[in-house]
Amino acid sequence: MMASDDPVLRGIVEMDETYVGGGPRTWNVGDATDSSSRRAHPSHLTVNHSRREYARTDADSGERVHVNTAQSYHALLRRIVVGVHHWVSGKHLDRYAAQATHAWNHRRHDANTLISLLARPAEPLPFRVLTA
Repeated sequence: MMASDDPVLRGIVEMDETYVGGGPRTWNVGDATDSSSRRAHPSHLTVNHSRREYARTDADSGERVHVNTAQSYHALLRRIVVGVHHWVSGKHLDRYAAQATHAWNHRRHDANTLISLLARPAEPLPFRVLTA
């Protein structure tokens, strides 16, 4: 039911990382979103949180660079984990993230659109796949 009809990314794509579950983080929070020193590509624009840079305008392209939308999605994912599931399994983390992605992608749709999604056929998840 939550599968996307169009999985291709278009336009500006924000990417960030987040930590889900387990004990407290052992790294500096600012370092968690600092991707400027990892597998950098010339067309990738980054912000450096460890230097207290959260948004900027790129001098070469004039593009506004930030990961605010990605961080809002991460906040939604954490609220789903805490408020709905209370605990997550690493084995099924992709399913929890898919639920959050579905909620994020349809957050502005009206009730009729959401009800029509419930009518879509979906393959059941066998119990042995869920628990194996």
